[in-house]
Amino acid sequence: MRWTKRMKITTLYLGAWRHGPHWQDVPQPHARGNLDTVNARHQRDHLRDYFVSPVGVVDWHQRMAGDCTSCCS
Repeated sequence: MRWTKRMKITTLYLGAWRHGPHWQDVPQPHARGNLDTVNARHQRDHLRDYFVSPVGVVDWHQRMAGDCTSCCS
């Protein structure tokens, strides 16, 4: 390689991470399956049930969504 004025002299230092524990050496928590997905589904259903109940309903919901009594029955 020919030296040009644009080239810089750099020093390469090995990262300290190379001397630490490797990913395989770090204890991993046991897999919990899709518990977060199940919890999210329960939360979604709880909010759905609240917002369609007489306590949680607001008048503009039906105006914005339209009346779906014919399609959701």
